[in-house]
Amino acid sequence: MRVALQVAYDGSRYHGFQYQPDVPTIEGALRKALSELRLELVGYASRTDAGAHARYQVVVVEGDPELAQPDPINARLPKDIRVIAKTEVNDEFDPRRDALRKEYRYFLGPLNDPEAAERAARKLEGKHDFSAFRREDGRNPIITIERCELLEIIPNAYVLRVVAPRFLWEMVRRIAGFVWEVGHGLREEGDAEALLSGEFKPSEKPRCLPAEGLILWYIEYDKVHFERTEAWFEDHKVIQLGGRLLLRLPEGAENC
Repeated sequence: MRVALQVAYDGSRYHGFQYQPDVPTIEGALRKALSELRLELVGYASRTDAGAHARYQVVVVEGDPELAQPDPINARLPKDIRVIAKTEVNDEFDPRRDALRKEYRYFLGPLNDPEAAERAARKLEGKHDFSAFRREDGRNPIITIERCELLEIIPNAYVLRVVAPRFLWEMVRRIAGFVWEVGHGLREEGDAEALLSGEFKPSEKPRCLPAEGLILWYIEYDKVHFERTEAWFEDHKVIQLGGRLLLRLPEGAENC
């Protein structure tokens, strides 16, 4: 039996999730902490970019289930990486391939025209060719976005919410760039149709916003659920505000 862990982190100090031998990474810190408990990391859900954050990353470990507990692992981790919850899974569980859908959020901050930005975001919902919203990596660019919407977390501070079964490299950051450009009058919301047609010039692609504003917010699985205590809601909520990660939501933003 394997154990799946829900992990949250502030990625500001790290060169992404995936292990690299000469620079600090989330995976590197996790592997070091787990090895001290004779646990081995054998899978993860997402390779977040350098500077990006997570509220709901999922990793799978092998070893003694009694040692694969949040408290002993957290005692060996840096304070900006936290194991939030655990659950036992079967040996066939793959946190990446078995995900039904993922949700990302991007902190956009104030917008001059949030109504236009919201309309632009909604135009991206549905099944489309997202070649204009990625860095080329050879994968199929046809993706169905289930939700793409703005959330006003505090007055005139907006977060973009995007939900889909899978995502392409830089896809959310370029969707956020498109919505941000429309929200500041730098692009027309109607440009979405041309970009989604697959016929565009490289210079017409939306800008790729910095990874520092991106949060892996949630991953949904079938029959895999994490249990967590009420204290998690006070101590480990993760959201991007003012261009940096906070581990506590501001007053009044609990429902965002």
